[in-house]
Amino acid sequence: MIMKYALALITSIFLALSLIAAQPELVESNEIPAIQITPDTTLKVFADQKSHGVTAPTALTIDEKGRVLITETWRFGDNLGIDDNRRRRHWLLDDIASQSTDDRLAMYEKWHHKHPPETYTKIPEKIRMLVDENGDGVADKHTIFADGFNAPLDGTAAGIFSYNGNVYVACIPHIWLLKDTNDDGVSDSRKSIQDGFGVRISLSGHDLNGFALGPDGRIYATIGDRGFNIKTKEGKHYAYPDQGAILRFDPDGSNMEVFQTGLRNPKEIAFDQFGNPITVDNNSDQGDQARIVYLMEGADAGWTMDHQVMHTFNREAGFKKRPINRWMQEQMWQPLTEKNKHIQPAYILPPLMNLTNGPSGLTYHPGPVSYPGKQGHFLISDYKGAPERSRIHSFAVTNDGAGMRVTDNYIFNDGVAVTDVEYGYDGKIYVTDFIEGWATKSQGRVYTLTKKGTHNDRTIQSVKNLITKDFTKLSDTHLVSLLKHPDMRIRLRAQYTLANAKKISLLEKSIRANKDNVIAQLHGIWGLGMVARKADPTATARLIFHAHQSHPLELKASIARCLGEVTSKDKVDAALMHLLQDKSPRVQSFAAIALGKRKYHPAFDTLVKLIAKNNDQDVFLRHALVMGLLGTGTEKQIAALNRHKSSAVHLAAVVALRRHESPEIAKFIGKSHAVKNEAIRAIHDLHIESARKKVAEILPRYASTLGGVNKFTPMMQRRLLHSAFRIGGDKNIHALLAFIGSKNASIDLNQRREAVRLLSIWNHPHTVDQSLGRYAPLPRRDNQNLIKILQTELPDLIDVSNPVVAELISLISHYKPHLNTIPSKRLLAISQDKKISSSARSEALRSVAANPPRDFDTQLRRFVANTDPKVAGTALSLHVDRHPTASSKLILQASAIKRPVSLRQTAWSLVASLDKIDNSVAETLNKKLDSLTAGKGDQHAALEILAAAKKHTQSAAALKKYQKSLDTNNPISPYLAALKGGNMKRGRALFNSHPAAQCMRCHTTYKHSDAAMAGPNLHGVASRGDRLFLLESLVNPNAKVAKGFGEVSAMPPVGLLMEKHEIRDVVEFLSTLKKH
Repeated sequence: MIMKYALALITSIFLALSLIAAQPELVESNEIPAIQITPDTTLKVFADQKSHGVTAPTALTIDEKGRVLITETWRFGDNLGIDDNRRRRHWLLDDIASQSTDDRLAMYEKWHHKHPPETYTKIPEKIRMLVDENGDGVADKHTIFADGFNAPLDGTAAGIFSYNGNVYVACIPHIWLLKDTNDDGVSDSRKSIQDGFGVRISLSGHDLNGFALGPDGRIYATIGDRGFNIKTKEGKHYAYPDQGAILRFDPDGSNMEVFQTGLRNPKEIAFDQFGNPITVDNNSDQGDQARIVYLMEGADAGWTMDHQVMHTFNREAGFKKRPINRWMQEQMWQPLTEKNKHIQPAYILPPLMNLTNGPSGLTYHPGPVSYPGKQGHFLISDYKGAPERSRIHSFAVTNDGAGMRVTDNYIFNDGVAVTDVEYGYDGKIYVTDFIEGWATKSQGRVYTLTKKGTHNDRTIQSVKNLITKDFTKLSDTHLVSLLKHPDMRIRLRAQYTLANAKKISLLEKSIRANKDNVIAQLHGIWGLGMVARKADPTATARLIFHAHQSHPLELKASIARCLGEVTSKDKVDAALMHLLQDKSPRVQSFAAIALGKRKYHPAFDTLVKLIAKNNDQDVFLRHALVMGLLGTGTEKQIAALNRHKSSAVHLAAVVALRRHESPEIAKFIGKSHAVKNEAIRAIHDLHIESARKKVAEILPRYASTLGGVNKFTPMMQRRLLHSAFRIGGDKNIHALLAFIGSKNASIDLNQRREAVRLLSIWNHPHTVDQSLGRYAPLPRRDNQNLIKILQTELPDLIDVSNPVVAELISLISHYKPHLNTIPSKRLLAISQDKKISSSARSEALRSVAANPPRDFDTQLRRFVANTDPKVAGTALSLHVDRHPTASSKLILQASAIKRPVSLRQTAWSLVASLDKIDNSVAETLNKKLDSLTAGKGDQHAALEILAAAKKHTQSAAALKKYQKSLDTNNPISPYLAALKGGNMKRGRALFNSHPAAQCMRCHTTYKHSDAAMAGPNLHGVASRGDRLFLLESLVNPNAKVAKGFGEVSAMPPVGLLMEKHEIRDVVEFLSTLKKH
């Protein structure tokens, strides 16, 4: 499993590296030498904490008067008001069950005894205004523009946007509209334009986020997977409680709608000069990477909070070991490649590229060459907790079929804990600097970047002057001329002004007069679209006219997009049908989506033909055509496509029916393997219960085959198993047992184990769907035939050749004394068979204990002498359970220094569990302790020896002597007993999935990976120092901070998060990470 993830990660990194242009030289800035900038720019601190009160800044915007507004999070941290499920595991099941903000409030009330109500109300989020009154580049005045964001449900103030005197603030559960009507730097008007955001706690920071002005007259916003359940002013209901999304609305807050879903934590959205929306979505700390995402209307990027549950919260979801999950297994986080195109689900739109690991603020170069950065590039903040690991990336995109691709990326700023980046109207870039860490602290600043030699630049002066104007008072001629302005923000405002005034003839004039300027023409088209969207027949007629002209593809694409927004029926659909036949996939994609939105039924057959023609080659076009099917065809029509000869049409039909959650999907299970997989995904993952039977029926058929070409992946096998499990009944018990005993070589070993585990919880299913990670309780079952079936079938399955014989034997122990058809004699024989795995032999021995033979104690004593430490340890434990006061001789035998480490640890752990010990054990224990005090002895079992000594008074003196030998001034002294004796496999598992320590969140161990966030790559760490060095790095991380990670480590001491035996295992794992 680890190797599979590693290969996937390496492939992704190779793709990313292949797109990196020559990295421009970066130089140290004069004001803050630690921050590296491009040589053609100058850095200046605009405001800081000491002089201006800047505290934990999360986002910024610049208003028309050049004033900077920043959101500050004063509540981000434990017991400050912003929660995180990683710190509140006790309520995880309540949180993932939450479907509304009312549910979340009820959860707070349920757990008020742990977290008093004042926890959520004592500290407010704030918005600060910073003003440079004398033009020297440093803020002279600062005011608290707004605060009071401290209602119980309030989240992080994480997004802010100023437009035409309105300030939009993103702070769960509201999008707020603020105004300062008397211009004193303090808002005096506040209203919620939409509530219902933040259904869940999820992870801190997965909030409502940034805004952007779209080309269509709307404001776009983002939200992370804290989810939402909203009812708009117009009565529309959108419920996405488990995922992030892109939303859009008119500037007055009306017509709120969802644009794209399936995102994890898209911090901001930005549009390029052609109107293409881009976001960068956050990675999930599973070894995946963040993603540049091209946003398409109606698209699903594949993320739900379920994936995080399966990774980070698997213990709370009822697992002892971390299971596989869809996000990683089906490589949804990766760009589409030849290698993964048969693995990725068809219902998602893949990202363009993996870039960054802590994406936050995002912006786009407005256009003028006098501004810092490259024209046509986005800037994305990459925050990783430490400034030495955080930076600003620059990247560019271009058309690729119906989608986009990244053409260039490089590091623009380095060494800054950046949370947001925006272009000001003064030609400068403004950056918010969190300084370091993850929690609110009294620190923060804002700095600017200016391109050298642009002090008196005419374009900059033009923008500074224009942005202060009331555009409604500019002349028509001036407004039309501004559609060609170098700065896209000026162009957009001119477009908005003309469109809001319904100056159709002027917009038309701009299109006709600028045939050599596609950008100016685009603004004319977008302006017509804004007017036409409000049911204006003249504007609609002009769009129809232009749809039939030989315009450049960007214009035709935008015309199609605009026509999809109009309500008129006169000739609109004919124009869209014309565009649907365009040779450009990009134009086709917008026409298809538009026809679907307009529900133009005659387009259905043409869309089907295009799907067949595309043949799954362009997944972005496929998405658009599916959106067309959804609107132009009925559920029955789409289901009837199962008779079509094209497999691509079948796949598109399944994706479309998935949106309907239609049981008709089951008709496609008999089609190609790819179509079958997509149908299984839809039915199982969406809990389409009326069709689930068809999925469960595949299981026994698959078990009865010997494999073949069309193998099911482990994730697909898991879906089959869990569909059978959720239906229940005798038939499906038989199906699981058949799967367990199948000779099909393509069956995954871990899924055989999963089948056994499901049988063990058959009558008591967990409240979480353990194939998905979703809260989905099943009723408690009382299948009277379960034991009878197991009695009949288990004997044939418990065989040396069965790879899960250990788990099957444990099933006997689980259901004892009801399962008794396996004779003790046979189980003892299994225990003695050295050809069988240690686990199976140990489980067999435990099962014998349920119905022991007369000579069982004799047998146990023989087993303690066994060379296999697992079997010997099990025998010793059973003997101690049966005879706690008569096992001393066996304990001493097992604890001898020549015996295996794990057996010695078991022996001394058992001593610690006893109420009393005899003199022989006490004497040996004291000798062992004295040896440890002298720095010798059994250091591999030191933790267990110390635990035994603490339990028994006979060792009090020896223990005190040991404790006095420790250097009390050395913070690692209490952990020296964890230096040796760890289990490498357990340590690796803890590194990857410990619920509190979360090592994998900040570190990676893959040689060529930069997937970690705040911490160094640990590949080869064992070659940098000995075990003492490794132990110190865990329990006292500030002792030696890795080069490039600041003066203070952001890593918490794991002694506060892990038990000592867990630390010992992690040390053992780290000790294997040597350079090779």
